Amino acid sequence: MSAKMVGVVSVKPLKNYRLKVLLSDNKAGVFDMSPYLNLGVFAELKEPSYFARAAVEPLFGGVLWPRGQDVSPEKIACEMRPAANRQVRRQLTARPTEKIRGRRK
Repeated sequence: MSAKMVGVVSVKPLKNYRLKVLLSDNKAGVFDMSPYLNLGVFAELKEPSYFARAAVEPLFGGVLWPRGQDVSPEKIACEMRPAANRQVRRQLTARPTEKIRGRRK
């Protein structure tokens, strides 16, 4: 019997060094990065504009920053605080929509 790998599908940086995440198993929640900010390479994440550049790592499904800092999907799944309501899940799964307006001549 093999365990199913869980990955991050969507990530949105929040204030106070938290990440709003949606996992591939459809669980949503908030992961707090603040306990890690004094550990080696993560210290750079204290800069809010850099922290805001978090993205989904395409190969392993974790969270990645431009200079190589990353958090595994397993750590996120284990330590995230589950979403308290459906609004969080909706915000993470919403896809941008384009409104196409007709032109008048």
